[in-house]
Amino acid sequence: MNTKLKISVIVLLMFFICGCDRYIESRDPARALTEFQIIPSNLNIVIGNGQATINWEVSSSSTVSSYIINVYDIEYTNGDTTGIEPIISYSTSSQSYLLTELDINQTYRITVSAVSNNGIVGEQSRFINARISLVGMRINGDSEYTNSQDVTIQFTSPPGTSHYILSENNQFTDAEYLTFTANPRFTLSDNDGEKTVYGRLQFSDGNLSEIISSSIIFDTESEIDSIIYTNQDTIVTADTVILKLYTSETDGLASVVFTGSGTIDLFDNGEDFDNIADDGIYSGFFEVPTDFSLIQGEVIGTFVDVAGNSVSKISEKTIDIYSIPKPVNLSALGISTYEISLSWTQSTNSDYYAYQIYRDVNSPVTESSKLIATITSSGTTTFTDSDLDYNSTYNYLLYTITNAGFKNASNEVSAITFDNTPPEKVQLSIQFVVDSTVDLSWTVSSESDFDHYEIKRAADTTDAGVLDASESISIINNINTTTMNSVPLTGINYYQIFVVDRHGVETGSDIVSVTR
Repeated sequence: MNTKLKISVIVLLMFFICGCDRYIESRDPARALTEFQIIPSNLNIVIGNGQATINWEVSSSSTVSSYIINVYDIEYTNGDTTGIEPIISYSTSSQSYLLTELDINQTYRITVSAVSNNGIVGEQSRFINARISLVGMRINGDSEYTNSQDVTIQFTSPPGTSHYILSENNQFTDAEYLTFTANPRFTLSDNDGEKTVYGRLQFSDGNLSEIISSSIIFDTESEIDSIIYTNQDTIVTADTVILKLYTSETDGLASVVFTGSGTIDLFDNGEDFDNIADDGIYSGFFEVPTDFSLIQGEVIGTFVDVAGNSVSKISEKTIDIYSIPKPVNLSALGISTYEISLSWTQSTNSDYYAYQIYRDVNSPVTESSKLIATITSSGTTTFTDSDLDYNSTYNYLLYTITNAGFKNASNEVSAITFDNTPPEKVQLSIQFVVDSTVDLSWTVSSESDFDHYEIKRAADTTDAGVLDASESISIINNINTTTMNSVPLTGINYYQIFVVDRHGVETGSDIVSVTR
């Protein structure tokens, strides 16, 4: 509600075309008029605080030595100053003069005459009427609202103001005159709403001003009806969340906040996401940054109305924002005939749950491919895939998964295992320990994809130097084991040790024999 401010500043400027009597100090008026005919014109008055400045123009000032300002009581002139003495006269050499002895609420008739360099007083100007009445009041400096019952009245008043009276009743039946002070305090009546305060001034001469008034809205409460946000079922990274705060008041300051968001200012200006200006619905938005997540977050709204009343409210509905993980960068390298080493950049997602690695001999790799690893530590960024075929190509894809189940795939990579060559043979030797036991020993295998040693025995050999109808008497898995004891059969015994790699490719040693 606009403040009603009544300040009576009434300057009545009345110009009359009718002629005014001449006042010429000369024994020969006709001669004087012929010699000096400068008449001030375009009179105007600027009203100040209990004073007035009068200004005028002349056609030429070169023959003017000064000016005479005559002030008449309008009650006695009746539009004609002939034969009437002014109540006060002033003399000045400039074309402007400050009048400081005029009474408030008094109407005056003012004329100006030019005086020649020879002392001849020229014809009076057309008169100008001026009534000066400068009184008014404001509440809290013309504020539209207040949330305090105690307010400050600012009076606009002329010098000589002696008393004042204030009331919300324009008859002043519940108030009395008090000694004047320019900024008195006043207590508004109870209950919120628009309040109009009436005042009247009394002057030292006993005169009263007109009744003046000013209005203000007394408001002690602010209210938030509700807080809502965008109706998306799922809010994720890079989404824009629209937030709205509903009130019944306009021109306030509204904001919302939830964990990690910072203060989000809302506006009721009809721009951006606010559909209608000044409807009491304040709107704003939050752009979900990368790697931001929030589960069951409280949305807290704050509203400060134009009166300065502040209120906060928590939304009935919590907010869930899910983070879609950024994809990691995956690389692969064959490191043996049966192994491929995988490495990737670490996920920085705050809602990290696991890495899942998929493998396929065909491309593209999908979630239908073979899942070969689930890694729950985000800091683990390497994995060795083993038990692979030699000289074979494998394709890989890694998914980063959040606790909420959102996932993002890495780049697809491929690598080839090394080609396989037969193991180098070891050197086998044999000797009797006792009559019924022999001691077998051999050199350590240098095979990189060693799987086991296998020791075979036969009672004979073929023409090609291969064991005939051999039997396996021992399998040794430790590459560093290089001895064993054996009880030979009666007669000739042929022994041979084989180095077997992970792919089942084997190489046998030279055959040794012993007779029991």
